[in-house]
Amino acid sequence: EVGMPADYVNKLARMFQDIKVSEDLNQVFKEMHKHNKLALPADSVNIKILNAGAWSRSSEKVFVSLPTELEDLIPEVEDFYKRNHSGRKLHWHHLMSNGIITFKNEVGQYDLEVTTFQLAVLFAWNQRPREKISFENLKLATELPDAELRRTLWVRALTSVFLLVCQLHEQKRGKINLIGRLQLTTERMREEENEGIVQLRILRTQEAIIQIMKMRKRISNAQLQTELVEILKNMFLPQKKMIKEQIEWLIEHKYIKRDESDINTFIYMA
Repeated sequence: EVGMPADYVNKLARMFQDIKVSEDLNQVFKEMHKHNKLALPADSVNIKILNAGAWSRSSEKVFVSLPTELEDLIPEVEDFYKRNHSGRKLHWHHLMSNGIITFKNEVGQYDLEVTTFQLAVLFAWNQRPREKISFENLKLATELPDAELRRTLWVRALTSVFLLVCQLHEQKRGKINLIGRLQLTTERMREEENEGIVQLRILRTQEAIIQIMKMRKRISNAQLQTELVEILKNMFLPQKKMIKEQIEWLIEHKYIKRDESDINTFIYMA
C-alpha cells in the first residue's frame, strides 16, 4: 500500500519473525540448562537464530578462536537447535556477536561492552594478565586474520585508558562501549590468512605433544592435555578437537601409541 517492493516486505517480515522465534528459543534453552553445570551459565547467553536469506549476511564470515567458556557452549546450542529443527544447519557469524565482560580490581567493578573479536583479544590475557604477548602469538591465540587483529587491538589500549580514568576519579563502578563497526578484508584474504594460522597451530601442538612424550615416555590422556595447555598457553589455548586430531595423527604416523590395556594412556615410540 505504501509502494514498498514485495520482496523487501517479505524479508522484513521474516526478520521480525526471527527475532520472535529467537526469544522463544532462548527461554526454552535457558530453562532446559538451568541446572546444568556449564562453563558459562545459560542465563548469561542470548542466542539469535537468523535466516541467512532475510538478513543477507551469508558471506560476512571471519574466523576467530572463542574463549573456552563459549566454545564449550556451542555444541549445547547446536544439539538443542537440531532436536527442535531437524534438517536445518547453523552457521556461526561471530562478526555479528557481542557481549559484556564484567571484572573487578582493587578500585572497583566495571563492565565492558565488546565485540566477539575484542572478547577473544582480551581473553588472550586471561591466563597471563601481566605478561607481554607478541603480535604473532596473539594471532595464534585468537586465530584472527592479520588485518582484523590490527583493527581490533585498539580495545586493549582503550581498556587501559578507561581503567586509568576510573582510578584517577576514584570511580568504583563504570561502563564503556567498545563495540565499533569493523572494516572487513576480502573473504579470500581472510581464508588464506586463517589457513596459515591453523597450520602453525597444528605444528606447535604436534611439537608440544612430542616434547611431553619424550620426557614422560608414558602418560594418561588427561595429564597430556593438562601439560599441553601449560606449554602452549603463552601462544594459544588449543581446542579439544585439535588436540584429539593431532594425537590421532601422531598415532597414525607411529610417533606414539595407545597402551593395549588402557586406551586413555599413551606411550612414546622412539
